[in-house]
Amino acid sequence: MDVRNGRDQFFRFDNDRGKIVIDSVTLKIKSEDAILARLRDNFPPGDSGATHPEPERATMAQTTDRYDPVSQAFHWVMAIVVVLAYGFGLVREDMPKGDFRNGLLTLHMSAGLLVFGLTMLRLTWRAGHPAPAMLVEAPLMMLAAKAAHIALYAAMIAIPLAGLVSAWTNGKIVSFFWVAPLPSPIALDKPFSEALEEIHSVAAHVLMVVAGLHALAAIAHHMILKDATLLRMLPASLRGPLASPSADTGRNR
Repeated sequence: MDVRNGRDQFFRFDNDRGKIVIDSVTLKIKSEDAILARLRDNFPPGDSGATHPEPERATMAQTTDRYDPVSQAFHWVMAIVVVLAYGFGLVREDMPKGDFRNGLLTLHMSAGLLVFGLTMLRLTWRAGHPAPAMLVEAPLMMLAAKAAHIALYAAMIAIPLAGLVSAWTNGKIVSFFWVAPLPSPIALDKPFSEALEEIHSVAAHVLMVVAGLHALAAIAHHMILKDATLLRMLPASLRGPLASPSADTGRNR
């Protein structure tokens, strides 16, 4: 294939060597633009050896999946209620017997039941609205993240149920914020109640440790790994103030 430029020289594309060979004694070039234009005309896209695709360019506008607003609301409301339930339980332990202590128990159990109900609703919602892909590729990090989520969901179901059964088998009155009483379907069993209450207490402490590690991991993703793990769980109104230059460039994985 020849590209002529004047009377006594031409450019030839050597298919065997993949090069442009210049055969000329005297080179009379008037314009580089003219030569480039001829080359483009004679080596259209798809011609063997003549086309080099442009490299993909990474841009700051790269987008990431975000949790939908309902999932975000579940996440933050549940986080607040879990902390309240834990706090009511801790404060109650240091209070003397009396109406105030009993009131704290009602608040503690009510918040626990609310956690249980919200967890079931959230799992139901998630069945139809799957979480976006994780923004990590390291197998160990992915495994740790999945294990933490499973542990959190399991704890938010098991701990309130253990507390409820412990209260029932101990003969305590259970009501949801003094409005809806929940009569016990289980016979009294003080030894079983005490053992279950101990499990309930230890599991609650473990839950708070796991939740704390979960929060620290999200902060580490934002501050160290510079990805959008934290931002995609935040409402739109809060993303701007917390966004870093590279926080929204995490890839969908």
